[in-house]
Amino acid sequence: MTYFRATVSWWDINGMKLIIDPSLAGISGDMFVGALLDLSQKDQSAYKIIESLVAWLQGHDDSYEVEITHSRRKGILGTHIQARTEKEGILTPTEIKELIERYLVSVGASETVSNLCLRAFALILQVEAKIHNCNLSEVHLHETGSVDTIFDICGTGLLLQHLGVLESSWEIHSLLPSVGGGSIQTMHGVLPVPAPATLEILRGERIPFQGGPEDFELVTPTGAALLSVVKPNFQCVLPSLRVSAIGYGCGQKELAKTANVLRIITGDTPEELWENSADANVAILETNLDDVSGEVLGYLMQKVMDVGALDATLIPAITKKNRPTQIIQIIAPIDKQKQILRTLVLQTGTLGVRIHHTHREVAQRSIKTRKIIIQGIERDIRVKYAQFEGNLLSCKPEYEDLRAIAEEFCLPLRVVQEIAQTQLKCEDGTIQDEIDA
Repeated sequence: MTYFRATVSWWDINGMKLIIDPSLAGISGDMFVGALLDLSQKDQSAYKIIESLVAWLQGHDDSYEVEITHSRRKGILGTHIQARTEKEGILTPTEIKELIERYLVSVGASETVSNLCLRAFALILQVEAKIHNCNLSEVHLHETGSVDTIFDICGTGLLLQHLGVLESSWEIHSLLPSVGGGSIQTMHGVLPVPAPATLEILRGERIPFQGGPEDFELVTPTGAALLSVVKPNFQCVLPSLRVSAIGYGCGQKELAKTANVLRIITGDTPEELWENSADANVAILETNLDDVSGEVLGYLMQKVMDVGALDATLIPAITKKNRPTQIIQIIAPIDKQKQILRTLVLQTGTLGVRIHHTHREVAQRSIKTRKIIIQGIERDIRVKYAQFEGNLLSCKPEYEDLRAIAEEFCLPLRVVQEIAQTQLKCEDGTIQDEIDA
């Protein structure tokens, strides 16, 4: 095993988020292990974990070798793991499961790691049985029937444990994996990409993915299984993050156009962004409606807000055949997208909805209770403040509170508004002391 000097300090890895980025070149077991090693290159104990695993596996396959080097893929320097064995496809599913269990017990792996590793292998086994229409005990593993599969699964689990990522305080995110395209030569002959086992894992685990960008197998069954069992939050864009460390795991081949690397990022969210980070990435849902009544549209606007939309807008337009149309545009938290889409389709009968994810910057908003005096009587009202980068944008008394006061004192609403604005100094932007009070 060849070690190279680190460029990233393990001691800098103290963030609360881990982001897996297979969006460029997919994910395989060896790329996952390589990227995790790349995160902790100055921490020799991480390499000792892998060295110990390899030595143990060599006791069961004397032809097994692992070389760890630094390689470049389209100019990106990453950790490359090259495994070799003369005995592929010789282990039965039972033997692999027993070896995984025995090794994890021997190194004192946590129950979390043991469950993760065994779930990953069980997932591979289940999809192979389904594809070949046989019992689990009858599955014959080809490409995944070697000690290399044990290396990928146990190596990933143990390194995640070593990095502390499996603790409940960490969040794990993943961008959408690119699966590649074209075809691949296997023991069963030429198969389409993604390979049947990979596609079945993606389907069964409801992992969103995208095709391309190369005619090559970018996501392997082991990579898909490992991605599934770490249970990341899948996103189209990176979450808000202050980066601590970056690791690159190199794929085996140099691709024609794409850097064949899996990127893993660790970091945290600065405290000043916590309040608004949940709103930073949103989904925009749009559809054109030219045959829906005003009553339905009004009802729809309320329904989408009830299920969690951040905003909803109706835009009049003229579309095909010169028909007057309403474009409904909804801004939604990404985790509410599915509920809002369902509401939009069921309420309107629309035949299609355009969806895209985007980033937005939002002002810091807060509500404070303030006192005003009306006809010598003190009343509490809520005031909404908006600031951006420390600058006051607006100060607006809550309409419902002003309306209640107007009705109580039999005053025009505009008069109550003027009194509130004057007493709270909401017009001249000089209320910083009010905000800090």
